[in-house]
Amino acid sequence: MRKNLLHKYHRSLLAEFKSNYANMVAKMDVTSIHDLRVNNKKINALFFLLESLNPSQFNLKKDSKELKKFFKKIGKIRDYHVAQIVLKKYENYLDQNFNDCLKLFRSDIVKNKRNFRNWLKTHDIKPFLIRQDKLVKATYEIEDEVLKSKGNTLVNKLKREIIFENDRNYNVWHKRRILLKKLRFLIEALKFSLKDWNKFDQRLKRVKLLEELLGDWHDLVITETLLKDHLSTTLSNLTLLKKALKKDRGFLISTVKFYLKDSKTL
Repeated sequence: MRKNLLHKYHRSLLAEFKSNYANMVAKMDVTSIHDLRVNNKKINALFFLLESLNPSQFNLKKDSKELKKFFKKIGKIRDYHVAQIVLKKYENYLDQNFNDCLKLFRSDIVKNKRNFRNWLKTHDIKPFLIRQDKLVKATYEIEDEVLKSKGNTLVNKLKREIIFENDRNYNVWHKRRILLKKLRFLIEALKFSLKDWNKFDQRLKRVKLLEELLGDWHDLVITETLLKDHLSTTLSNLTLLKKALKKDRGFLISTVKFYLKDSKTL
């Protein structure tokens, strides 16, 4: 029996979360928000695994409930950060509207940061961190064979959900992107805990590739949504930009579809 590997992994993620949280509150920039969001997704993937091993002790829905509103607030800031980065890449399609777009985005970022700081004054994530500390202490020893069996079961379950989703609308591709992220971090947790999971390095590379492609696609969707909801009444001549975004969204989805045709991709 190999002892406390998930315990160690959980403890390291929690320490990373505390550090990233402090950094995010201080800076609220692109990197600090991104790092904290990724860290939280790793914790959720770990709890997805632990819940399947001991559902009476671990409850993903309950243990992530307190953070949902928190990350929803951060998400609004993050969306504008993403849109700024995307617009910079597509500057040639904006003509004279580029600086106007950035000015409006910056204004919305400042407003959302102010709202988030006010929200933080009446909301505290310390209860989440305290409970996480207790759960780390409560993490039990798991035999390799049990962990390996359950890990394979969950990986195959996520693979089926990703591959057999209907391809027709945005919600499906958005769900697929989330499932790929969960699959990636689940494999990373298992690699930390099981020696022979190093053989899945190639699988992890392919999952990361698909996740990144759909991440790029989602960034374009976010940008298009913000342009439609917040800027279209203020700015004109966005036709070329919208056509470019639509074309590139289609290319990214087609690329993912190509990879998913081969069941061995995942």
